[in-house]
Amino acid sequence: MWIPIEKITALFQPDVLLPAQYFDNRQEEVSGDAREGSHPGVLEDAVYSFQKYLFVPDKKGKLLFKEAERWIFDDDESGVFYYRKVCDVLGIDSGYLRCGLLRWKKEHLASWVKGRLCRIRKRHHVRRAK
Repeated sequence: MWIPIEKITALFQPDVLLPAQYFDNRQEEVSGDAREGSHPGVLEDAVYSFQKYLFVPDKKGKLLFKEAERWIFDDDESGVFYYRKVCDVLGIDSGYLRCGLLRWKKEHLASWVKGRLCRIRKRHHVRRAK
């Protein structure tokens, strides 16, 4: 029985979870302060902005993406809501989430470029003379 390599390698890929998906299963484990405070909202907003505004062409969307990306990948620990502290308070592995978001970005950029190249090729396709 032959199994495609894509199916085998998919078994060893880490799963990326959104904060909402993570907390659905852990509500009783997270302290009341973290659930009722701003920490979940800050992280959820950053992940949402990172994913939603990756390809947005307008200036505001680009700014929102850059701010989210900067916050997620910055190791600056000054301030109340820095990325690693928010993840620690919520019981989320900050490095794991960063890796998942990087992989998500890489995959979406690759598919976007591939789709764009296909559209360009179709537009500039020249028929061969018979």
